Amino acid sequence: MSTTPAGWYQDPDNAQGLRWWDGSRWTTDTSVRPQPYSAGALHEERAPEGADWRTPWIWLVLLLPLLAILGFFLIDWREFLRASLEP
Repeated sequence: MSTTPAGWYQDPDNAQGLRWWDGSRWTTDTSVRPQPYSAGALHEERAPEGADWRTPWIWLVLLLPLLAILGFFLIDWREFLRASLEP
């Protein structure tokens, strides 16, 4: 009888993975061992060299959300509330 508690342990068949020990035997449940954080894995996303960012399309994408917000200022809120509160 094993005294090892149930849990995820290094897979005896795969050193890179984990396997569930149910307290008495290995199950078929496996998992991939998470990779440790590596600072070298991060990289900065940049536009291709020579790409022109001053195009109308870029400005349209940037300003489109602002246009949606400006629409709220065009609503007659008094009329909206009056109509909403009428039975």
